[in-house]
Amino acid sequence: MELRDLRYLEVLAAELHFGRAAMRLHMTQPALSQSLARLEKEIGCPLLQRDPRGASLTDAGRVLLSETQDVLKSMDHACELSRRAGRGDMGSVTVGFVDAAVFDILPPLLLGYRQRFPEVSVTARQLKSAELAERVETGQLDLAFLRREAAIPGVEYRTIRTERLAVAVNRNHPLAQARDVAVRDLADEDFIIPAMDGAPSLHALWRDICFAAGFAPRIAAHTISIQVLIELVAHDLGVAFVVDSWGAKSNPQVVVKELRDVEEFLELAVGFRPKQIPVPAKNLLDMALEMAGSTKRDSDTV
Repeated sequence: MELRDLRYLEVLAAELHFGRAAMRLHMTQPALSQSLARLEKEIGCPLLQRDPRGASLTDAGRVLLSETQDVLKSMDHACELSRRAGRGDMGSVTVGFVDAAVFDILPPLLLGYRQRFPEVSVTARQLKSAELAERVETGQLDLAFLRREAAIPGVEYRTIRTERLAVAVNRNHPLAQARDVAVRDLADEDFIIPAMDGAPSLHALWRDICFAAGFAPRIAAHTISIQVLIELVAHDLGVAFVVDSWGAKSNPQVVVKELRDVEEFLELAVGFRPKQIPVPAKNLLDMALEMAGSTKRDSDTV
């Protein structure tokens, strides 16, 4: 028994006229009659009888239609759920992130996504960039906001934000009054730097910048947290390289200065598997890229 034949019977029962039912179903009357004949052959008795006024259901037709209503409604519901899942209106997304994404990208993105797709379950997880890329590659994460530490087969990246490196000092530090700072001016300073096991690319970049200026940094603290890095600068335990989005300027105890002789940029990217990304995650990716484009246009006009 085909569901479409039951649906045709349902329309015939509503219209009680072959011509009107055929028009409603966008099919010819002969085709509709053949469908009814198939159904009656399978059931083994007449389901509809023609009369001068049109048609009417037999007792067998009324019983069949009544008993199959739940089936038809369930199928309609299943089809609608399937369509919604295909659009990404329901389902789940698992997203990873480094702490650099928390300051201005992830919170408004997830809030906007949940408002637009309220029936999608979103789980966010903070990890190191290398771990994030590995979990995207294995499918444990649908996408991740991270730094590009190393190439991972099957994982593609899109740039979300690129920012120029600056230096953060305590507000009472002598360099806080300077217009800008040369890296060599930091030769005698204690440094707060990202830990090697937390962000190897940042750790290496910090050291390379100092080496290029002719000195090895005197490291006072290694940290895996940007928030901790800013707090240590605020307590005058050292200086640190930063970017605007890290929020150092919002801390009243911290002053951020441009680097005069260095043009280094930090990138925040989103990593995903283009051939295996689920539709709900693709919707989140599209929103992230749209937000990144809007942010870039806003900064370009300032």
